[in-house]
Amino acid sequence: MELLDLGALDLPMLDEDDVPRLGNYTRPHTLAWAKTVSEADALIILTPEYNASFTAPLKNAIDTLFAEWNEKPIGVIGYGWGGGARATAALSPVLKNVQADERGVVHVHFNKDIDPAGEVLSDELAGKVQELAAKLV
Repeated sequence: MELLDLGALDLPMLDEDDVPRLGNYTRPHTLAWAKTVSEADALIILTPEYNASFTAPLKNAIDTLFAEWNEKPIGVIGYGWGGGARATAALSPVLKNVQADERGVVHVHFNKDIDPAGEVLSDELAGKVQELAAKLV
């Protein structure tokens, strides 16, 4: 398992000359990102909810590629005061559009499942995440 931090990845806003659907990537950062996604057996996307959606860097990371997402097993974990439900709901059609295989969603609520420091408060949370991971195998 590998942890990918989009902030550390530092992927610029989509800057390829062709549309991602064509796969004619020329930029080193796009080629590296395409390789990372292609080589992953599955992905779990962890996203906060901001203003009823997921973040722009996540949207850009998805939009930068196309074929690499096709049929890729993906689990989604949303977090926030409302459990990230609106973020995961907004993300689902984007994943469908790139033909990813979304297999499940977990919602993590602040002060119910985790505290402000990120410590787990809910005994059920680990089980939910393990169930999600099992769906990706």
